Formats: sequence, C-alpha cells, structure tokens
Amino acid sequence: MRIFLVESQPEWLRELQSAAEGIDRILVTAETPEEAMQKIQSEDFDLIITNLSLDPRNDDIKGMEILQHTRMKDPDIPVIIVTHYASQTRSTKAIEEGAFDFIDRASAGMDHKLMLQHKIKYALELRALRLAVHSK
Repeated sequence: MRIFLVESQPEWLRELQSAAEGIDRILVTAETPEEAMQKIQSEDFDLIITNLSLDPRNDDIKGMEILQHTRMKDPDIPVIIVTHYASQTRSTKAIEEGAFDFIDRASAGMDHKLMLQHKIKYALELRALRLAVHSK
C-alpha cells in the first residue's frame, strides 16, 4: 500500500510518518501543494494524508485543493485531512467534498497519533476492499 503524506512542517511530517509505522506500506512525501499535485497526477496512491493549511504564514487552504485534485483523478482514494486550525465549517466542507476523515490535532489532544493510526488502518482496509470489488 502506498501512503502519500503532504505536510510543509517537518515536525508534523515526522508525526505523520510515525503514525504510519507498523503498517505494511510505502511512504511518499511532499512539502508543497505544487509537488503534491504533480505526484498525485503521476503516481498511484492508496491513501493521502494532507494538512489543511500548507503555508504556516497564512490561512491558505491548499489541503482542500489536494482533496479536489485527488477526487478528480480517483474518487475512491481516501483522503484524510489534518489541521490545528479546525472549525465546524471547514470540517463539514471537507467531508461534503469527499474527505475520508478530518482530524483536528488540537481537539484530539495527546491521542491524535493513536487516532490517526486507527484512521490509516481503516482507510487502507477500505481501499483494499474497493480495489478487490473493482477487480472482479
């Protein structure tokens, strides 16, 4: 299984990589939205995890663009959006636009890594089932 991590902050990227430990997977990373869009277009992934805001200097919502780009390529690829700046409006919009899940790091507290691990496992299981159904 190929997991694509899109995160501009090195400490948060390490956190995402750590959450994926112990899962039989190949990790691919990108730090910018442009790099992410190029890789989504040219490579195949089983799960994408992206930060909602990829520019810490402003409130740029590039994670939603990554979600939309992924949905255009393959609507069956689960996309998990993580953020420190959640709002009910943003999380609702992400789910309505097809995000597999939306994780608020701030409200998840210390257990957000464990929560993310469970979400990754569940998303990959769902992806494997969808691929099995489509191959029949």
